[in-house]
Parts: sequence; C-alpha cells; structure tokens
Amino acid sequence: MSKQHTTDHQDEIEDATIVDQQTFVSADAAAKSASNRTAVVAVIIAIIALLGSGYSTWMQWHQQPMLSQISSDSQAAKRSLSTVNKRLNGVEKNLAVDEKNQQQAIARYHAHIKEINQRLASNSRRLALVANTTTDDWQIAEVEYLLRLASQRLLIAKDGRTALNLLANADAVLVSLADPSWLDLRTAIAADRLAIASVNELDVDGLFLRLAAINTKIETLPLLRSRLEQAGVIAAVELPASDESMPVMASLQQLAWQTWQELKTLVVVHTSAEPV
Repeated sequence: MSKQHTTDHQDEIEDATIVDQQTFVSADAAAKSASNRTAVVAVIIAIIALLGSGYSTWMQWHQQPMLSQISSDSQAAKRSLSTVNKRLNGVEKNLAVDEKNQQQAIARYHAHIKEINQRLASNSRRLALVANTTTDDWQIAEVEYLLRLASQRLLIAKDGRTALNLLANADAVLVSLADPSWLDLRTAIAADRLAIASVNELDVDGLFLRLAAINTKIETLPLLRSRLEQAGVIAAVELPASDESMPVMASLQQLAWQTWQELKTLVVVHTSAEPV
C-alpha cells in the first residue's frame, strides 16, 4: 500500500511536470505569436506609410500643372477683379457726376417752373385788373397816351400843329368823363395849348428852300465895296483921318446895320433852350 501510495505520488509529480512544461510551451508560443503579429502590423503600417508618401508625391507631381494653372488663373482673376474695380470706380464717379448734373438740371427746372408760376400769377393779376377795369379807366389811359404823344411831337418833331390837335383830343376825352376831379388837368392842358398857339410856327422846309436859293445866288450878290462906291464914301475913307471922317463912319455903321437886318429876315437862329 505504501508502494502504491508512492507510485501515485510520483505519477502526480510527473503529471504536474508535464502540465508545467505544456504551460511553458504554450506561453512561449503565445509570446512568439504576439511578437510576430506586432512585426506584421509594423510592416503593414510601414508599407501603408510608404504607399501614402508615394501617392502624395505622385499626386503633387500630377497636380503641379493644375496648381500652376490655378495660380495663373488666380492671378488673372485678381487682375480682372482689379480692372473691374477700376471700372466700377469710374462708373461710380460718372454716376456721381451724372447725379450732380441731374440735380442741377432739376434745380434749374424748378427755378424755371417757379418763374413760370410767378409769370402766371402776374398775368392772372393783370387779367383780374383788366376784368375789373371800367370805361373811365380806359379813357384815362387814352388821355395819358394822347398827352405823351403830344409831348413827343412837340419836343422831337417840333410839330406844334399836331401837338395842339392831340391836346384838344385829350381835353375832349376829359370833357366826356364829366368828372370835376380832372379840372386841374384840363386847366394845365388849356395853358399848354395857349402857349403853343402863341408861338409862330417855324416853316423848316421853307427856310431850307430860302437858304438854298441864297446859296445859288451868292456869287451874283454885290460886294461891300460896290455898295460903298454907290454911297460915294470910298474917297472919303481914303482921306487922312480928321473930323470929316465922322459922317463916313456913321454911313458905314448904317450900311452894316441894314445888311444885318436883311440877313435876319433870311436866317432865324434858335438856341437849344429856347422854345420853337
């Protein structure tokens, strides 16, 4: 029994040893398997990194022309954008100028419209005055016109006859009004008519005709010497001066006076201040 017990104990030890050996072998195998998996993963990662780097390099090489084209297009787009901005600035300036001109034109139009409205208002007031004007107002305006015309005919044309007729017509209009308030004006008109009528009318045409006739006969008029010879004073003038020369001087003065009187009958001289 003791042997059997010993044998059983040995068997247990052997079994335990075998189990330990199997456990160690399994652990060693597991460690090797884990190490192999790590190496495989590292290799795979390295391969993937290498492939990624190669792909990136290939992509950069492949995309380099495209990137250059994109860069060129970007520069062209920037230049185009700058040109567009310049054009926009020019357009904005032109729009500002056009807006300013338009505002000025609108201001001118408003001023013109305002002026037209003022003219319309003035014409409306005039029409209202004309509509309210009575017959007496028209006759007073006619009198004013006749008086102004008479003054022009008298001062400019020196036509007293026409001025008298115009004053007479103005007085007749005042008589038709039958208004005592115009009595002072009628008095002034009557005084002017009397003053004009008291002035002899100057025949300007006849005066010029007489002067023209005298001008044509100047060469045929006798000289002063012949008039003196006819008076018999030439010999007396040539004598030495003495008391006897007094009658000769008197004769000369008388002859000069007569000549002046004859000239006065031919020419009438008026100053600008004298009435005609």
